[in-house]
Amino acid sequence: MNSIRQVLSSLKKADNDFNLISNGDKIVVYIDGSSSSIALAKALDLYKFYSKKKYRLVLTAIDYGFNAQSIDFLKAEFTDINIIDGEDVVMMMNAKGKDASASAFLKLERKQLAMFAKDVKAKKIALASTHEDSLEYLFRSVVTEGKIITLKPKSSVYGSNVSFIRPLISCYESNIDKYINELELSVPPLTNPWVKHHTEEFVKINEMINDSRKDAKDNIRKALSDEFPILYADSKEFNLETGVMKKSKLSNDERSIYLIYKKDEKIGSIAVIMLDHHLAQIEYSLNDDPLLLGALDKIIDELVDKCLKITLFFSRPKKVIREHLGLKKINIRGKQKFAIKKVK
Repeated sequence: MNSIRQVLSSLKKADNDFNLISNGDKIVVYIDGSSSSIALAKALDLYKFYSKKKYRLVLTAIDYGFNAQSIDFLKAEFTDINIIDGEDVVMMMNAKGKDASASAFLKLERKQLAMFAKDVKAKKIALASTHEDSLEYLFRSVVTEGKIITLKPKSSVYGSNVSFIRPLISCYESNIDKYINELELSVPPLTNPWVKHHTEEFVKINEMINDSRKDAKDNIRKALSDEFPILYADSKEFNLETGVMKKSKLSNDERSIYLIYKKDEKIGSIAVIMLDHHLAQIEYSLNDDPLLLGALDKIIDELVDKCLKITLFFSRPKKVIREHLGLKKINIRGKQKFAIKKVK
């Protein structure tokens, strides 16, 4: 069973890198019927023993009516699975007519999952996105939208305390396929009409990546980790003139938290909230202005070094900060903010 070890190793790497799973978590595991979602459910169950973490899983699938074969298979494979009625999503998609798209379907699906998570008092929803999915999504966004967007290992649901996590984001699909084959499972094909074209595009992109170079996927992944710290939180320590600033272990793909110490006593914190790859908001709690200014300089230098171009904005910054950084009033998403633009 070497394949399950590889899957669990990838899961552990993602968990360690992005702080995905904590003791006491209650996690909704969405099984859409794909091989990767089935592998995710089984791997997360095994990971309890592998990681020695205590958490609860709520296995979940959505019955849209057109995926009866898949639902029957999942009921037989997972006796404790929760089946959500997806009739409302189907009705809304049908009402869209020609405007129905894969992205519209996925938004409705995510919303339904978030509502279910709230009902069962779970704060995390695990999705089965893989290493290849993140690369394919990146290429598709560049080609079709002219934007650099990729799947985040962890992302918040707007207006709630629920987060989507992707524990298999570091796992190759080839290892998942081997694992499913070793389990001798005959997974029924997916039959979603709204994601059919979307899936076909991903297949073409994946073939293009595979045909370019053997190490293409690894190189793209490395490029992402080098250029976008928003995706890959790490632990760092910065020496200030009269103290130390440490990057918190609570940092994740959207928020980096820096703790500031003076003579080993924590005296404040700075949070950098990434809104996208070049726009961030800074919040701080610190009365020692000279130390705060030095900490902000270090953070801005790091962001500019890795993001190449970034705009940082502050809510009600102190006068000393406005003068030190040369902040100016600009309009951010319809609101007046104090901000600074930096280019490498």
